[in-house]
Amino acid sequence: MIEALEYSEDDFDRATMAAGVLGEMKPSTRSSPSSAPPTSSCRSNRAPTAVRLAAIRALVKIGDPRPLPLLAKILTTSANEQDFLLNQKAALGLAELRDPSSIPFLLKACS
Repeated sequence: MIEALEYSEDDFDRATMAAGVLGEMKPSTRSSPSSAPPTSSCRSNRAPTAVRLAAIRALVKIGDPRPLPLLAKILTTSANEQDFLLNQKAALGLAELRDPSSIPFLLKACS
């Protein structure tokens, strides 16, 4: 599944589905080091918005706090540089993860 997240022009549907499946997997099946959260799809500005949104949803469903800085970066990126829906989903994701370290980023996004 992690390999499927590596986006290319021809297979963004596959990357979108892979992110969704990773988010639905049980925690015990994600515990190996090779099952890193799907951060590369979120990080890539080349990836279509649908792939990035699916990756954000998967990160939040997984509940792993390691991607908090990535979600904060997506949240604080100007809407002129990316689809505003990404900012919105990153904010909702940070709120759902309920990590106190995300509060400054949520406040910054509101101002």
